[in-house]
Amino acid sequence: MSFLITSNTSDLETTPLTAGINRPFSYFNNLQDTLKIPKNSEIAVQSVKINKEGNISVNRSNNQFYLYHGTKITSNIDDTTSYPVMGWFDNLDGDTIFSPNTDEFAESVQRGFRRANLMPNNQISATNSSGARCIVKRSASGTDFEGFEISFTTSASSSNVDNKNLNWLPAYANYIGDDFSVNGTGTEITNNEAGSEVLLIGTDFPLSLANGCFVSDTADFDHNLEEWSIGLTRCTRLGRVDENGSYSSNRSNLLEEPSYFDGNGFFYDYVLLNEDNGNGSYFLKLQHATMNPATNELEMSEVDYRTKLGIANYIDANASNITKVEWGIKNEQVTIRVFNAGAGPGTGFITLANGLDANASRNLKPLNQCCWLSYPKVEIPAGKKLTIDTYNGIDITNYQYGSETFNSTTGRHQQINCDWWATQVNLSREQIYCLSVDSRYMNETGNILSYTQKGLNSGNAVNKDYVLVLTQSDTYSLSAGANANRLLGFDNRGLVDTPNTAGSTLVTFISDNIPKFTSTNSLFIRLKNMTFNSVNFSKSSESKILYHLPRFDNSGVETGGLFFEPTERVYLKLNNMTDLFINDIEVDIVNSNETLARNLTGKTIVCFHLRKSKTDVE
Repeated sequence: MSFLITSNTSDLETTPLTAGINRPFSYFNNLQDTLKIPKNSEIAVQSVKINKEGNISVNRSNNQFYLYHGTKITSNIDDTTSYPVMGWFDNLDGDTIFSPNTDEFAESVQRGFRRANLMPNNQISATNSSGARCIVKRSASGTDFEGFEISFTTSASSSNVDNKNLNWLPAYANYIGDDFSVNGTGTEITNNEAGSEVLLIGTDFPLSLANGCFVSDTADFDHNLEEWSIGLTRCTRLGRVDENGSYSSNRSNLLEEPSYFDGNGFFYDYVLLNEDNGNGSYFLKLQHATMNPATNELEMSEVDYRTKLGIANYIDANASNITKVEWGIKNEQVTIRVFNAGAGPGTGFITLANGLDANASRNLKPLNQCCWLSYPKVEIPAGKKLTIDTYNGIDITNYQYGSETFNSTTGRHQQINCDWWATQVNLSREQIYCLSVDSRYMNETGNILSYTQKGLNSGNAVNKDYVLVLTQSDTYSLSAGANANRLLGFDNRGLVDTPNTAGSTLVTFISDNIPKFTSTNSLFIRLKNMTFNSVNFSKSSESKILYHLPRFDNSGVETGGLFFEPTERVYLKLNNMTDLFINDIEVDIVNSNETLARNLTGKTIVCFHLRKSKTDVE
């Protein structure tokens, strides 16, 4: 007879390994010498010690939440520029009704928060590998489940990358041609049209909201003879992406501008124009898209920079030798500067607006959630070129301009959830949620009410608060249907607005209490490299399962540290007609379908008993 003790890790190790070949649900042990198993032997499980975490039932009654990213609300959401983003928990197949273990559910939580974490600097990108994360919080021993740790990482201005090689698309379907070219490095855009301007949008990388910068050189323009415009816009498009990943102006669902734009002129969220004043002179005008409360439509309205600069007349781009236009974003603050290479009101860069003026009428509107993903939009005169000096965009992983792809299998558009504005448009919610944000008082035409535009924090990252809306809240509306507080371990807090730790680029929330996970499944011991035979009828196949672990252990407990010792051992013959020699053993703990039981943690011990078979009768 032989008594075999196996474990995924040794007590002698100062730092036990629980990964690779040492996982608590699948491990490999070997001997320095060879073990001889006499012929006609049989084997049984003598005892099992495991640490088992339970499963939880996820369904529509507990899988919905909202993520709010903006200024924490003290009175009314209309005093902010943000809106709660709905999220949900699902499994890898997209099912919202499932029963995960703790690690699987943490992955689901992480996936859900990443879908709802839509500011570009917060998303997974070339400069932000974390974004939203959720990990299982365990005791120092690594065995006891203590809840979840949810964290959000944002990229600061130090992570900005100058990436000029943008994809440029025509902005309007029926107004102007698309005969333009871009050089290999993306630094020069040339209008090849014979007699008309081209209007284009750079679609690849939304601007960073932490000192994002778009600097263009207009030296090739004739400022005293040609109209041009350079600005920023939210996502617009010439239709919807098709199965080839391209846009077509012949398709329906054009999005050349918001549906609640009044249609007078080209739509920009922010724009600097070289405009003909009617007597042969051209002056620089600054405009933004603001809400006219009388019509409930966006309109292009002017920000008169002359009082701010202390000048009587608009800047003559030709007389002042304006050669560069610079747009910058710091959270809500949008800055516009022009470079004066000659005479005029000062030399060098001149700031026309920066969001810091105490007089609201001298600021551009604060950048709101509809414009979190902002893109350059340019109007280039016929036969001229625009040079891109600097462009700080975010290279978002799995990004798609327009926030959707076409699924050729289903024949439907599939949401990517990288752009809140575009997603609401795709789902026909633009007139509800987006209009609500664009209509707030700080975005109204001619607004003079005091509003302090938010900038960057001490770490040069976007200065916004995170709020987890886990039950329906009148303060953070819309939040209908939010019901995830107990799943995440916030039983007594449906509104989680104070993080456990908060830095300039990282905030962390930790469960207040331990969510209730229960054990609903039985487990099985599988010996992969032994010569006995068993059959798993639930899989209709032969198996190497040796023993069934019931739901409750010997003391009646179903989760945590469990100990099993059968009152009567079940032996299976090894079918070895001769002596068998082994120097390793492979132990798996599996579910009934023989998938690995990944809800085991810490140290696993399985003991086996070998004996000479008492009978040779099958």
